[in-house]
Amino acid sequence: MRIAHTLNFKLNAVNFPFHFLIKHILDDDGNEIVIDPFNGGRIMDNYNLTRLLDQFYPSRNIALSRAFLGTATVGQ
Repeated sequence: MRIAHTLNFKLNAVNFPFHFLIKHILDDDGNEIVIDPFNGGRIMDNYNLTRLLDQFYPSRNIALSRAFLGTATVGQ
């Protein structure tokens, strides 16, 4: 994120449950790319995000919510 900031490439921290992610907002319509910086910079789609939730909440069947991908505050 520090390198991206130097390059004026906007990345936002995402406080996903039990896992830190980053995202880049592509346009004014809210389209975004979610990236897992701890797994080789893997691009996270809904399938991978759901698998990540299942990994930390096994047998709870928690539905993926857009609220999980909100931009984290500095305090978080």
